[in-house]
Amino acid sequence: MDRENEPMSETDILPSVDVVKKGWKKHDVIIFLQRKDLNLDLDDEDIEIIRSKKIGGKAFLSLTKEELESYGLQPGPALAIAELVKEIKGEKEQPVAVVGKKRQITEELTTSTSKKKKWMVNSAMRENDWFTHYFVDPIHQEQNLQLHEKIIDRSFTILYGTRAFGKSTRVLRTISQLEKEGYICSYVNFEQIGVFDTNFWSSLGTSIYVHNRGKLFKSCVEIKNSRDFLLFFSKATWEGPEDKRVVLFFDEFDKMYTIDEKIRNEFLQILRSIRNDINSYAIQAIFAIGTFAILHIDSRFSEASNSNLTSPFNIKDSIHNPNFTLDQVQALYTEFGKDNIITIEMGVIQDIHTRTNGHAGLVCLCGRAIENHLISLLDNNRIISIDLWERFSVNELIEEMPTMKKKLSSTLLHQYVHSRLPECMWMAFSIGQWHMISYRDDGNNRRQHNYSDIVITSRRQKIVLELLATATKGNLDEHFGRALNYARILSANETWIVHFTCEDDFIFDPYWPSDDILRNGLNVLHIWHDLSFKKFKTIACWWSNSKNFKRVTSIKTYPVQG
Repeated sequence: MDRENEPMSETDILPSVDVVKKGWKKHDVIIFLQRKDLNLDLDDEDIEIIRSKKIGGKAFLSLTKEELESYGLQPGPALAIAELVKEIKGEKEQPVAVVGKKRQITEELTTSTSKKKKWMVNSAMRENDWFTHYFVDPIHQEQNLQLHEKIIDRSFTILYGTRAFGKSTRVLRTISQLEKEGYICSYVNFEQIGVFDTNFWSSLGTSIYVHNRGKLFKSCVEIKNSRDFLLFFSKATWEGPEDKRVVLFFDEFDKMYTIDEKIRNEFLQILRSIRNDINSYAIQAIFAIGTFAILHIDSRFSEASNSNLTSPFNIKDSIHNPNFTLDQVQALYTEFGKDNIITIEMGVIQDIHTRTNGHAGLVCLCGRAIENHLISLLDNNRIISIDLWERFSVNELIEEMPTMKKKLSSTLLHQYVHSRLPECMWMAFSIGQWHMISYRDDGNNRRQHNYSDIVITSRRQKIVLELLATATKGNLDEHFGRALNYARILSANETWIVHFTCEDDFIFDPYWPSDDILRNGLNVLHIWHDLSFKKFKTIACWWSNSKNFKRVTSIKTYPVQG
């Protein structure tokens, strides 16, 4: 190897990106990580994990803390390597400079930069993350108390929820508490096992060891079949303390749908046999964590065994991972505001909670979008108002959506059917539709829109749609003005009121806005339907600028086909 491609010696500075990317092989990465001057504090086990992944120079530069942890590295070594990669690529954060008359605010920002937390969108939060990221601690929530009760009762329980919903974070936080109470916890992520064929049991045993390193689980690597698995946790052969019990957590349990049916049946039967003879095993409880799909895993007919598949988990006692409450979202954004020396109006926080329905990943996605794109647009007052947020959420926030698409959808059709998307997935629309329903109480126990329902965007057009159902003339007047106002805020090209009704008057004697309102660009469509929804009639009105008059269409009838 020539000098240009050699890994750096212990007296050299860090290598350049080009040297690493173009010249480093797998062994160069290992040599580099073993440099004493880097103070990475990696032991032989850490090095062997990296070596087993056969990481060359280009792959080394793409490593992240989360990826390294998925390989089996503990949070400390994973963070050290990830930070080193960032330093090589020149991505380590620099202090904020002090400039001009903004000196006081900038100094505050500089002082708080190292302490400022970050938003985590896609990954489970481990213990090191709880203090460096915006985090809702679930430990005292009702669902965690339920988890604790299930453990005491030696139950086999399901924890379920949608993707990126904070399930894994809840589990990891629960594990930290259980270990303080003397339990031995084993966490396995089925997504990271990787082998779902005849090597399933061997892969499972290795994964148990990798994620729970220590002498107690070392012999897990010798598990080759279901019998070995039973023997490992049997009281007769259990290598751990007699007075300590094991709690198993199987995350991403819906991956069971992807494995061979015979193996899946065998695994579920093994868990069921443990449950039925629980006193013969060192296992205190088992938890399966996944999407709504795992609630149906026992309802599938097993062709392999020609019998009904019975889940070892008690479906009736399943625990649903909850949404964030408004108070929790407010606490997160209040802390975020203090960290960044900004004021976030309560209306913005309420809107984020309503739009995301408290979905953990989406709440954090909004926070990251504000941090990355909106804060830089603020003036000296540093206030995020509801008007600013509304404009930003329609025009800019869609750029953040690709981050969540993979997490919130499934490549498996049957899993997709059984996975319930968040009830307010206004952000997941990839075709340009933006569902934007938000409500307020007008003081008379009536819930009202405070802006338009749908905004359709493309590169050249932005269309605002205000939807109504069986509205009075007074309701229509209110929405005429509101739709135009919102269109003005968004600089929309086109604005429509779409009114659904089963009252004949609105078709044969339609109610239209004044000519002045029509001249300002409002279009109105009344859609009449019969009570059985078998027939529809439409009539529309808009201002023709070319001929300078109000144009009203004729009534058109559309029978429902089929």
